[in-house]
Amino acid sequence: NLEFKRMFSKKGLTLIELLIVIGVTGIFLVGLTLCFFTIWRSWGYQLNRDDARGEAFFAMQRMAKELRGLLNITAANTKTITFYFDLNDNGVQEANESITYNWSSPGTDLTRSGTAPLAHSVENFSLQYFDVNNVELTKPVSSPELIRRITINLTTKIKDESIVLRTDIRPRNL
Repeated sequence: NLEFKRMFSKKGLTLIELLIVIGVTGIFLVGLTLCFFTIWRSWGYQLNRDDARGEAFFAMQRMAKELRGLLNITAANTKTITFYFDLNDNGVQEANESITYNWSSPGTDLTRSGTAPLAHSVENFSLQYFDVNNVELTKPVSSPELIRRITINLTTKIKDESIVLRTDIRPRNL
């Protein structure tokens, strides 16, 4: 009985107890670090996705708005369209109101009226044109006045995240 009391009345820790505590604490810290880095990577992935999505939506909204209100199409091809949009709302087609959307190759910018980038890192951009009977017109469209519906396909890619958007537009003024 006396020996039992002496064993539990000692103050301090043995070397084995100390090593066990250090080992358990180390395992806990490794697990915590792995969780932290997993959350960090997930946050970065979501940030890339949001950047790609936001840029693609902005570009698609702007193109849709301007193509819906166009006054006249002057050139229509698979990767390029040139048209007049009434920028000052006076109902008159003026020389400074010409807008061109152009894209050249994967990974390049989609541009608006020359060099102003509308979307960065575009992987695919294509335009399809349809007549009043929803028959697709061959490109380049030799008679742009026949166009009654335009389909835009847009794919942007930031790092490993791709966003694919598609919309149909019926210009109001044609």
